[in-house]
Amino acid sequence: MYKTKVILFLLVLNLCFLQGKSQIIDTVCIGQLSNYKVVGDSASMFNWNVTGGLIIGSQSNDSIHIQWGVNAGTYPISVIETTTNGCVGDTMKSEVIVLPFSTVSIQGTSEICEGEIALIFATNGTNYHWNTGSVNDSIFVMPISTTNYTLVASNQCTTDTLNHTLTVHQKPVLEFLYSPDMPSYGETVFLSYTGTPVISYNWYDDMFNLISTQQNTSFVLNNLTNSYIYLVATNQFGCSDSIGKLIFINNQVNIWVPNSFTPNGDGLNDEFKITTSPELKQFYLYVYNRWGELVFESKNSQNGWDGNYKGKQASEGVYIWMLEYNSKTNEKDNLEGIKKGTITLIR
Repeated sequence: MYKTKVILFLLVLNLCFLQGKSQIIDTVCIGQLSNYKVVGDSASMFNWNVTGGLIIGSQSNDSIHIQWGVNAGTYPISVIETTTNGCVGDTMKSEVIVLPFSTVSIQGTSEICEGEIALIFATNGTNYHWNTGSVNDSIFVMPISTTNYTLVASNQCTTDTLNHTLTVHQKPVLEFLYSPDMPSYGETVFLSYTGTPVISYNWYDDMFNLISTQQNTSFVLNNLTNSYIYLVATNQFGCSDSIGKLIFINNQVNIWVPNSFTPNGDGLNDEFKITTSPELKQFYLYVYNRWGELVFESKNSQNGWDGNYKGKQASEGVYIWMLEYNSKTNEKDNLEGIKKGTITLIR
């Protein structure tokens, strides 16, 4: 189908005064076939001159067909009318813009993780119709599974239907086990990953300090209250997720007290010592004889009673001990108490 444009100019009868002004009369695409016509005396002769295209058929009529070439640009088109009276008019000049053939294309993200938003956009178009209902040149989408997006787009030279597939990768399903089930302060806790395959691991304590980057790991418990352990892991598609578990702590202070000791210098059981777990921050040990006299005291759990009192060997027999303690390790962990018992000194 021809695209017809009319070039107007003024004809003053018998005065040989034909004139017009140069103007843009058309915008076409490379290779397009167009039809142009002037308003004049149909009996006149017309001399057309075209650059950038080929005139198809007669060049002396008041209309012509032009097959535009393959080079984009702005090209002049002119015509001169000679009437039957021999009057030659002014040159009527116009211009035609020849556009390059421009293909509409889709660009944007092709892979995302579930829950992420993707931007998809088109270029080189003037009108857009997405299968989402949008008529903009770009769309933001958040599909829950792999989805194909269709775009019908056009510009002055073409109309295209394009497809863009957005692949959605699932996040890893994270799970881990820890043992023992109820660890105590100072005890080693073992962590074992049991979720779907991942390629990176980041274990954190409840203060978000990094513990390890290994699949299975362990750490020494330094809290006396229930604490969270967190895992952040990433799979082969770059999709990450996190999981946290509350570890229930055995927050009892464990105290081991012997029932006797033999301070005879043989290197075996020569001192009376009390061992605790966790190590106590405040430790006060008192030992009394049966008359209530204080025969030994210590503020350090590493110091034991060697069985001497005032520089002399204390008598064999049963002694009473009392331990006052505070297991405070930080502002939130604080266990305190008093323990009492007896110890037998044997020589």
